[in-house]
Amino acid sequence: MQSKKWPIFKELAYDISDPKRLARVARVCEDFGVRVQYSVFECRLEETEFTDFWLRLLEEIRVDQDRIVACKIDARCAKEAEPNAKDGPVEER
Repeated sequence: MQSKKWPIFKELAYDISDPKRLARVARVCEDFGVRVQYSVFECRLEETEFTDFWLRLLEEIRVDQDRIVACKIDARCAKEAEPNAKDGPVEER
């Protein structure tokens, strides 16, 4: 029996030094996730989708000046997340 592939929940944050690159990175992030803070996004993606997302981000940044980081959040931790009241539970977004 083949096991079901669940989407990966990732939280991505960035610090981009150039305003034009910042705008391009934000647009890429908006294509793949939901903005939860100015430079923080939550994404639920299949592994291949995340790879495409990451490669698109790497095309937009300058590695010597900018920083992006993605943290994988497992299902247990996502359920225990405590967002503010207006956003609701993470698993419902």
